Amino acid sequence: MEILASIAGCSIQTFQRHMAELSRRGLLQKRRAWRAVLPHAIANQLAINALENLDTSALVGTLFVAATERVARSFSRRLGYLHNCRQAVDIARTLLSENGPLSDLQTLGEFQRQQFANLAPLGAEHVLASIERAQTDAAFVSTENSNRTDFIRLARSIAYDAELFERAAEILVSFSIAEPKEYNHEPARDALVSLFQIALSGTQASLEKRLHVARALLNSPEKKKQELGFEILTAGLKASHFNSHYSFEFGSRHRDYGWFPSTDSDFS
Repeated sequence: MEILASIAGCSIQTFQRHMAELSRRGLLQKRRAWRAVLPHAIANQLAINALENLDTSALVGTLFVAATERVARSFSRRLGYLHNCRQAVDIARTLLSENGPLSDLQTLGEFQRQQFANLAPLGAEHVLASIERAQTDAAFVSTENSNRTDFIRLARSIAYDAELFERAAEILVSFSIAEPKEYNHEPARDALVSLFQIALSGTQASLEKRLHVARALLNSPEKKKQELGFEILTAGLKASHFNSHYSFEFGSRHRDYGWFPSTDSDFS
């Protein structure tokens, strides 16, 4: 409370008075000693107002660099909902950039990986770049890496954007070919193949972009890539009984379940 009051430029007593008013209006969530403004529509707008009115570098220093893990995690989570706020995007991209504190994925602990995932909706290209740098090390994509699932899920979420689809798919290919044939602990190949269904794909990539990835795999001299190409082709030809257990949410970005054929020519 002392930290937030100092950021707001008021005394702790004044800050407490404001919190009491929010509570009377039914806008304050209570969990033990912690308080949070809800719903997101209100909390997000208040956060945007704060970022527009305050020195963002000071905020990062107070709520990210010098903060406790809980406060820093909450800060990154709130930022992750503010993709329409220039200040929030600038902060996220600085933290995710090649020289930023979250750029070296192989040195991040669980807490930092959560922050990385929270900020991903604001800097998808930086996220892909970080994963691409890390995957040059075979240990990173190996099934021995207990954190690989976090990055597989992020790559699949980012593949929703057509312009980033091929880069995200290539990352999933790298994780997939590192898996033993019978590997079934949230395999990357399932995440990759799901992107090529005609329903519940979770991507807006065009047929041409998807075919480009499939052809590259089928024409590869590597047997594992060829097999992956056939799996993708099979998924793309499937016409019924679609299902998906993947999340279609990505921060507060408006998303659907991916491209779906809406005309007879699309189906053909």
